[in-house]
Amino acid sequence: MIHAPALLAIIALASLTTSVHAWGNEGHEAVGTIAYKFLQPKTKTTVDQLLKIGNYSSIEQAATWPDWYRGTGGHPETTAHHFINAQDEPTAHPQMCGLVYPKDCTSASCVVEQIAVSAGHLAKYRRRPVYGRKNATADLEAGMALSFLTHYVGDIAQPLHASGFLKGGNGVNVTFAGKTVNMHKAWDSTILQKTIATEFAGDKAQWVDNLIASADPDGATYVRCAEKVDGTDFAAAEACAVKWAQESVKLVCTAVFPEDYYKENMEIANEYFAFARRIVDNQVLTAGLRLAAVLNTIFA
Repeated sequence: MIHAPALLAIIALASLTTSVHAWGNEGHEAVGTIAYKFLQPKTKTTVDQLLKIGNYSSIEQAATWPDWYRGTGGHPETTAHHFINAQDEPTAHPQMCGLVYPKDCTSASCVVEQIAVSAGHLAKYRRRPVYGRKNATADLEAGMALSFLTHYVGDIAQPLHASGFLKGGNGVNVTFAGKTVNMHKAWDSTILQKTIATEFAGDKAQWVDNLIASADPDGATYVRCAEKVDGTDFAAAEACAVKWAQESVKLVCTAVFPEDYYKENMEIANEYFAFARRIVDNQVLTAGLRLAAVLNTIFA
């Protein structure tokens, strides 16, 4: 997490993100939209305050800002915060897709740890002795923490953000819809974009509304542990995030690289896409529900 001395400069950069993020990031934006839909009224009021403090035009913009901050914003030191490198081997016989924490968390931190850190900063904002008193540095830190938490909860639900196999799939080239992409990008955006284009006539909002309509907060995986993440117990937040990462890395073996499926320059055919799109949709929806549960626990 970024510390106080750099916050004022960082938040000034945040004011530039409206144009920088014009390209969008459908998955992260959807996680933010879904979470916001399930916020309790008191939580929503606080989230709106933090979005204003952070100079984010919406929770969707806040959800994508950490990628801009890491890249165009000039902070590559935060790159490791977006993933955890499980030592998985989905092509082995038998397959191995497990996570060992904290061993698989790099020396530069990882997404599991950063989820707990961000939740902790939000809890500090909630516990301020006089709510709303002027404390510019603490407020800015909380606004950034909301952005980071929204983004990282989305990251950890993407299976290849929990995988160390060939650089999280970045080293696996595949053919998809006649174009060559790497498997990480396919699961980050290409599968999702094809779903929106073919199933919803290119209407992203309709796709998100469809996900929200299908939501079952009580049935989503590991939402219960999210309901216990109040930001005051770092170990509890870590433990919950580890469960999310473990679920994701298991999907590397069962969904991303099913047994005996992997081969160099393989093609993502219609059958694979039909299966993968359901997994992608479910992971985006689940991430939104988990985020809402954490925010409601911290702020309600």
